[in-house]
Amino acid sequence: MSVTADINNVPIFVLEDGAKLDLLRKWNVAASQIATDAKGCAESFRNANIVLIPNNDDSGYQYIDKVGSALTGIAKSIRVLVLPGLDKGHDILDWAGAGGTAEQLMALSEQAPQWMPAPTAEAFATDMEAKKAAAEAEEQRLLDELARSRNLDYAKRRRAAAKELGINVGALDREVEARREAFAVRRGPAPLFPHWIVEPWPEPVNGDALLPAIIGRIKRHAVLTPDETIAVGLWILMAWAHQPVAVHSPILLVTSPEANSGKSTLIDLISYLVPRGLASVGVSQGALYRTIEMYEPTIAIDEADVLLADNEALRSVVNSGWTRGSGVLRCVGNSNTPHLFPTFCPKAIGMKGKKLPDTTLSRCITIEMRRKKASEPVERFQRVDDVELNDLRQKCLRWTTDNIEALKIATPEMPGFTNRLADNWHLMLAIADLAGGEWPGFGRRAASVLAKVSDIGDASTTIRLLADINAIFDELGVDRIASSDLADALGSIEGSPWPELKGGRGITTNELARLLKPYGIAPATIRISADMTLKGYQFWQFRDAFERYLGGIS
Repeated sequence: MSVTADINNVPIFVLEDGAKLDLLRKWNVAASQIATDAKGCAESFRNANIVLIPNNDDSGYQYIDKVGSALTGIAKSIRVLVLPGLDKGHDILDWAGAGGTAEQLMALSEQAPQWMPAPTAEAFATDMEAKKAAAEAEEQRLLDELARSRNLDYAKRRRAAAKELGINVGALDREVEARREAFAVRRGPAPLFPHWIVEPWPEPVNGDALLPAIIGRIKRHAVLTPDETIAVGLWILMAWAHQPVAVHSPILLVTSPEANSGKSTLIDLISYLVPRGLASVGVSQGALYRTIEMYEPTIAIDEADVLLADNEALRSVVNSGWTRGSGVLRCVGNSNTPHLFPTFCPKAIGMKGKKLPDTTLSRCITIEMRRKKASEPVERFQRVDDVELNDLRQKCLRWTTDNIEALKIATPEMPGFTNRLADNWHLMLAIADLAGGEWPGFGRRAASVLAKVSDIGDASTTIRLLADINAIFDELGVDRIASSDLADALGSIEGSPWPELKGGRGITTNELARLLKPYGIAPATIRISADMTLKGYQFWQFRDAFERYLGGIS
């Protein structure tokens, strides 16, 4: 066979057994057999894109190693396509008999890895073990998928699956039933609500289609900005990946300046879209950490402005649940045995205003709702489950299940975020990246807008002070300033906390010095002009604090 320039981009599939070429030719796929002493005919394949398909046995892998070595430096590319689901000794005819098609073959070939020579017998044996392990992992994945499928779907697939696995249908039935029982045990106590029972969607789910479907349902009932709907959609998928993947658990904080702005509707809707959503308008700290331990729910708390006000104990439970492995230590039983109650679970909180400590706000992704206009009609959410919500939950479960391993090792690029801010968005941006399409860009734009890195309106009082001082130096264009002038400049900033300090008397030079002391910044005698020295500050004193705390909210 001679390869010409006009077909250099067409893959040529190479098989050990010439008798199997008829199948590929019937599929109108370029195919060939190459003798193991292929040096004699190697020139016929110069600049070709070769795809080697081994039989699943020792002879098959030895064959592709010999042919790969012969074509190295001659063929344009050499890839190896190990057909999925093959039993020991099976080949492409068995794969086709189990439902494989020409379209699937071409799709698999595009993902096939480059051929690499096995330099030693030991390396070849290791490669064989790896291929065997991969095949066994694929069998386990198929069995788990069958066990999680609905009865009707399983009935349709059982005979083909049994053939693919090389066992009779009776043995497959027993294995699937055993796995279903094991899954039931792992689910823990009986679900509190019917919508907690979720079976994965029977087919693979495209994240590029799933996120618009989630966002579309949200927009039916709530008026949000595009960036806010994207953030809520990513947070919902984060909740599905939370238990096996998350290291940090950002709190979704839904706020509004006034009542009747839709935050309760959004919180209720979220509780139907997340795994084991548990909506509540009241909870004690004990009930909260015991519920988390028993059910591993997604907590959706409304009216948190009343619930969390002056309730340090409950806030400590909420805050501790930000990090995997954290919890609340309590003594239980008559023997007062110490027990660590886990508090790590997804949490969505609705409240009027944002009167929360900095320690809680820094763990939040904030959605600021406004009362809708007459020109912004939305459909009333009846707070009951429906077919669309059920389908979305199933698709969320299937998508996250299929992408768990990729999410575990993901290292998404951050849009200038560091420390706690980066931790809050890590998993959500990893999800945006895996969803593909335009979602990586959409996710980062939403993160940047909602995080308000340049505004830092939700930062601590002292970080706000640093930001305002930085702006004053920039506006005045000076490298030094007297303490009294700096205090006056701060007190003139409308909307800032500085005019309200000291009962409305404004920030004083002593208060300014007290707030800056933790950063190692203290007033000193500075020369203002040739004949004047005053107590004040120089810009270089702030440079380290500006770099550490204004590059991202920690």
